[in-house]
Amino acid sequence: NNNEVTVNGFRGWRPYVEQTTHFTCSLSQSGYYFRCGEITASIDLNANIPFALGTEMVFFCTSDEDMKVTCSNAGVTINAQDLDISTWFSKTIKKVGTDEWDIVGDLTS
Repeated sequence: NNNEVTVNGFRGWRPYVEQTTHFTCSLSQSGYYFRCGEITASIDLNANIPFALGTEMVFFCTSDEDMKVTCSNAGVTINAQDLDISTWFSKTIKKVGTDEWDIVGDLTS
């Protein structure tokens, strides 16, 4: 038992995964904590992957090079000054609109 509690798409326990290749976040990864190397994590349109409003995912960079959170489609807006995540820094991405996400966390590196 991993103590996971899921209610309305929100996890009460945050599973983590070591991510070593570029990927597009999937619905099953809602609420995940990603430990990443020099990769790109993409967010797709709500029409393709309908995350619930308020969904959060955390990205932590473990490599000597930056990782990046980006949009896989021009219709997605990510509100952040910088989409790069530097070594040993983390950022949380939170869905705040149909195709809009905010990034919060270590915003300076």
